[in-house]
Formats: sequence, C-alpha cells, structure tokens
Amino acid sequence: MQAGEDLANAIDEVSKLEDEKKAMNDEFKAKTAVHDATIAVKQRLVRNKNEYRNVECELTLNYTTQKATLVRLDTNTVVSERDMTMEEKQMKMDFDDDQQEAVA
Repeated sequence: MQAGEDLANAIDEVSKLEDEKKAMNDEFKAKTAVHDATIAVKQRLVRNKNEYRNVECELTLNYTTQKATLVRLDTNTVVSERDMTMEEKQMKMDFDDDQQEAVA
C-alpha cells in the first residue's frame, strides 16, 4: 500500500509543478507583451518621424483686427491665425458685477 500512496504523492507533485510552470509561463508572457507594446510604439515613432502630444495653447482674440490667434504656450509660436467667428466678435459684458457693486 505504501507504493500506491507514493504514486499518488508523486502524481500530485507533478501536477503541482505543471501548474507552477504554467503560471510562470503566463507571467513571462505578460512581461513580454509589455515590452512588445513598447517596441511597437517606439518603432512607429521612428518610422513616422513624428509624435502626437497634447500641448497647451492659448486663443487670443484681437477685436481691432478681428483675428483669432492660436499660440503654443511651450514655444510661444503661432499655430494658426484666422478671422473671428460671429460669436467671438460679441464682447462679453459683466452686467451682474456692476449691479452687485451698485447695491453694495
């Protein structure tokens, strides 16, 4: 009977080792996938020779020339200049602030 118990223990141990092997393979696959994704991104940058990034810009409205100018804040370069839209030509008036000051 000891041989049967040894056999069962050996089978359990092999099964446990196979589970550990599968877990390790899955872990290495995940690590490889992360590096593969990084490689794909960098490869695309090298191939296209450009990169898209979000850059802060400021839209300046010139009511005298009726032009809207978009300027990059990191380099202070003009991205675009165009005619102002009808909505942009309407200047904002702060009537609510004036009324509150008159009441106070």
